[in-house]
Amino acid sequence: MKTGLVVDSACDLPDTFITDNNIFVIPLNISIAGESIGDTLSETERLAIYNEGRIDKSMQAESSPTTTEQIKEYMLDNVVTKTDFAICETIARSRSPTYSHYLDVSQGMQVHAQEIRKQANCITPFSMRVVSTGTVFSGQGLTAAHTIKLINEGISKNQLRRAIEEFKPQVKSFGIPPDLTYLRNRARKKGDKSVGFLTSIIGKALEVTPVVLGCNEETYPIAKIRGFENALKAVLNFVATKVQSGLSTPYIVISIAGDPKELFNFNEYASLQNIAQSHNIEILLSVMSLSGGINLGPGSITVSVAYEGDDVEIDAQ
Repeated sequence: MKTGLVVDSACDLPDTFITDNNIFVIPLNISIAGESIGDTLSETERLAIYNEGRIDKSMQAESSPTTTEQIKEYMLDNVVTKTDFAICETIARSRSPTYSHYLDVSQGMQVHAQEIRKQANCITPFSMRVVSTGTVFSGQGLTAAHTIKLINEGISKNQLRRAIEEFKPQVKSFGIPPDLTYLRNRARKKGDKSVGFLTSIIGKALEVTPVVLGCNEETYPIAKIRGFENALKAVLNFVATKVQSGLSTPYIVISIAGDPKELFNFNEYASLQNIAQSHNIEILLSVMSLSGGINLGPGSITVSVAYEGDDVEIDAQ
């Protein structure tokens, strides 16, 4: 039985990792200044959009979930003849209706796929399972990378589902948005109250940058640090300590709504690279999805890591 992984395009991973591991990516719907853009862009194309300033405070960029019909069409055209079992991982169901759309599609997919698979000489029935990752952006990427590791280890589809569910609560995704006012306005537009108006005023007055945690279907600020660079350094240092303590998967996933090369200007990132290498941990660095950039703001960075326990105390050094 061949198992395949399907993710939505909010999942942050390097293009090379996605291609090398045959990950299916179903695009979300993106609109910028009234222009519809299929979220199938490469990292180079996304970086050009960020560099051109097409995602800005004007709030003319929008992301919306893939419809059930779009998911069904993609699965029938691209997935059902290439895999026998598909595990579909979505952005947190608490943040988007994407999960429920995939769930609706899954209920009739075996029947819809039957004739197509017959014509492709696929003997066994097709099946799929849908999992909400409980997180966002690079957190989704981390879950996907771990899932690929499990698939390559050859575990059964029932074991795979259980292993992913056990892994999900260990994923901590730390978001660092450089512009709290942008984040507040975007959250207000979506009806999200996790970043309030008062926090925005405080941040503007004191140049405070929040660190936002996405974990286990929840998203909320866990720290307020003076200055974006200081917040980033604090997160990188925190993750380095977790690498030394032991991670639940041999990956760290980092995404930036801009040029990933900017991270090389930080000694803390170089230190994290060295520590990760000494512990056989691979850092997967990529340009952030357009959905992530639209919701967190240009220049935002997310850093995701998995470990046991609830420690998320991040302090500026």
